[in-house]
Amino acid sequence: LEAIVVEIGPAEGVWLAGTVHDADSKPLAGAYVRAHTTVPPHDSQSAVTGADGRFLLEGLTGSRYFLQA
Repeated sequence: LEAIVVEIGPAEGVWLAGTVHDADSKPLAGAYVRAHTTVPPHDSQSAVTGADGRFLLEGLTGSRYFLQA
């Protein structure tokens, strides 16, 4: 799975949602998804994908995040 960088503007209470897919483009259930900041102050949020491969990360702050699944 690939990792991506997401940049979020200066806001509070931002969320990030998406779907994790496997190599065959099928939704991947039970995948661990983590977003952590690349600059101080360091913060991280994590979630596990549901049966449909979807995840929701809430409470993100304005920063640059490294997203891994």
